[in-house]
Amino acid sequence: MLSGVAFGASAFLGLSGTYGFVPGIAAPTVKIAAVQPPPVGRPNYERPSSTTTQAFDLKPAFVEIDRVAVTSSLIPLGLRDDGSLQVPTVASQAGWFADGVVPGQPGPAVLVGHVDSYLGAAVFARLKELKPDDRVRVVMNDGSMLVFAVSRVDQYPKTLFPTDLVYGKTTRPEIRLVTCAGQFDRAARSYEDNIVVYANLVSA
Repeated sequence: MLSGVAFGASAFLGLSGTYGFVPGIAAPTVKIAAVQPPPVGRPNYERPSSTTTQAFDLKPAFVEIDRVAVTSSLIPLGLRDDGSLQVPTVASQAGWFADGVVPGQPGPAVLVGHVDSYLGAAVFARLKELKPDDRVRVVMNDGSMLVFAVSRVDQYPKTLFPTDLVYGKTTRPEIRLVTCAGQFDRAARSYEDNIVVYANLVSA
């Protein structure tokens, strides 16, 4: 699982997180592991103006990537108090930055997931194996499907996370897939790098 905005961790990207709560009642705290990965850049985005797609509350529901055997539902993710992006609390689950771009709209929709956990490989464990022109399918909550073609796969130190490239404006619909990579820093209990997959919409 995880807690924080960086992805991966050889021990359930630690997560001291809380699940939904009812006003006036303390939310239960669930300890998944003692791993607290550092933030992966802070989104400096402008929320898209209302569009027809957003007006009908269209959201991504699933992501499928045949090349690396990924099939996962997508949960909405927001920002933590420190401005960093939340991450899924389950290693096998991918998420979507819901305060950013909706897949299929102009701009980069950001999907994140873990690389591993103390139980083994996680949802985005093989992300670095993707090659240009590999396909990523995003199924929307109305049943429609968007197909994106990978343009490149890059690896960055977390200290040099390319915030503008990942979250910055683009004129066409794109997606970014993000997970952890590189050496595991046992002292920091986090991976040192991130993998970012860039892909462009080719079919809707």
